[in-house]
Amino acid sequence: MQYIETHKKKPSISRKFLAGPIVAALGVICIAMGAILAASSETPPIATAFWRMAIAAPICLMLALLGGARDTLQSLQALLSARWAWVAGTAVAFTLIFWYTGQRLSSVASTSALHNMALILIITVGWLITGCKPRAMTVLGVTAAFSGAALLALHSGNLSERAVQGDALAFAAAASVAVYYSTVTRLSDMAGAWTIMVAVSVVAAPILLVCTLAIESQLAPVSAAGWGKVIMLAIFSQVLGHACLAHAARRLGAVGVSSAALAEPAVAALLAMALLAAPIAALQILGIMLVAVGIWFS
Repeated sequence: MQYIETHKKKPSISRKFLAGPIVAALGVICIAMGAILAASSETPPIATAFWRMAIAAPICLMLALLGGARDTLQSLQALLSARWAWVAGTAVAFTLIFWYTGQRLSSVASTSALHNMALILIITVGWLITGCKPRAMTVLGVTAAFSGAALLALHSGNLSERAVQGDALAFAAAASVAVYYSTVTRLSDMAGAWTIMVAVSVVAAPILLVCTLAIESQLAPVSAAGWGKVIMLAIFSQVLGHACLAHAARRLGAVGVSSAALAEPAVAALLAMALLAAPIAALQILGIMLVAVGIWFS
């Protein structure tokens, strides 16, 4: 009997140990798949971003309501009365505008890597504001990340004006993500993750809708396949991807999940090669590696 009980415990320990990395990997794949779906959407980039937020909002609301309808609605009302929720939602809207527009001008690989540089920007701005002397490894990390960004801007060995504009927009997206990270943490004590995602979507979706109607000529997909892509984008990227990373953070911690997220540009590049027949240059590979190393050491 003693042996049987011991034998039964071992698989559960193994599953518990592997659950965090496996869920984190699924989250990274979902977010990378979202980048592919956005790049291949038949709607313009800002319209694609609008449908991502608009479709995901009711799904996140239903998931939040499972934790208690009354508490969720009260928390949502409190969030929408907080200025930081409006700042976070606005930052998300501009993140998606810059990132998705940049994808159409440049490549999925380079824009995904540059979009992931939000942490580097937060660290750099922190130095400038506080004046604190950074660690040597942090300086090395920031240097590597910005070197990688420069290589990505020079991908394919030429300075195509279209590609440079796309990469510049992706870098602007990273700045918007940095604003989002800096503000959304102030909301974590007010509500759960699903409720915060609903509030952010409620703020971001109207901004994206207005920008779509003002700038672009098409709002809705025109085919069943087009609708399928924006629905999968909302489910994969906005719901499943973030849910998996949030769940993995409970086992791996924020550092572990951040490290796993470094693989997203590489996964996106491989998926783009497989699904979109998008070429990837040697300079892009080196740039992605430098950005990942830079974020790791920072």
